[in-house]
Amino acid sequence: NIFEEYKPDIILTLHAPYKVVNYDGPASEYAEKIAEILDFRTSSDIGYPTPGSMGNYFGVERNIPIITLELDENVPVENYQSKINKIFDYLANC
Repeated sequence: NIFEEYKPDIILTLHAPYKVVNYDGPASEYAEKIAEILDFRTSSDIGYPTPGSMGNYFGVERNIPIITLELDENVPVENYQSKINKIFDYLANC
């Protein structure tokens, strides 16, 4: 219900461990810029089927751009703080 109420233009999620900017729906342009900030690669395919995932539900079925930042599990999340702030700045200005 929260997504129906707020109708986001884009969804950003954090996950681990694949060190990739995964995207679904019309999000490839966002993903490329975010990958540049993180120095990660991009991928619309995580390597296995993901029915029922947020990416499938929002990106594929509802056409809302969704980005999953698959962070490196061996790097403390605090080390990503400044880069994630840059990502928020970028998305706020889109």
